[in-house]
Amino acid sequence: MPPHVEGGVFVKWIAPSLGMVLANIMFISPVLAVIEANSKKIKTMSNLNLYPYVVMVWTSLGWTCYGYLLKDEFIIWSNVPATALGIFSMITISAIMSSQMTLLEVQIDKLEFQTTKVSETDDGVLVKKARADT
Repeated sequence: MPPHVEGGVFVKWIAPSLGMVLANIMFISPVLAVIEANSKKIKTMSNLNLYPYVVMVWTSLGWTCYGYLLKDEFIIWSNVPATALGIFSMITISAIMSSQMTLLEVQIDKLEFQTTKVSETDDGVLVKKARADT
């Protein structure tokens, strides 16, 4: 038990244990969306954003260090799993983003672009002619 906590059993053990369990549940829930996006046949980002997971890693690392300085196991074990889950999520999202960028590059290569050629006639009038480039 951390030396800085005074009080009865509820204050020393029950409330911190409940907080630790709730913190881990809170950090697991967004990771489920990453696992779902990764498990689809065609991996898609849908509404996933990398930045919240980066923040998750840094804040949980900060809290882990703080818990270590206080020698508070409850703070430490509330945040160590969050750090691991955040790193897993960042790696998975980065892999999905990488595969989507490759797919996007292939799709762009196959597109035909419509371009306009502008030429000037002998009397100085500009004429636009459309042509398809492949």
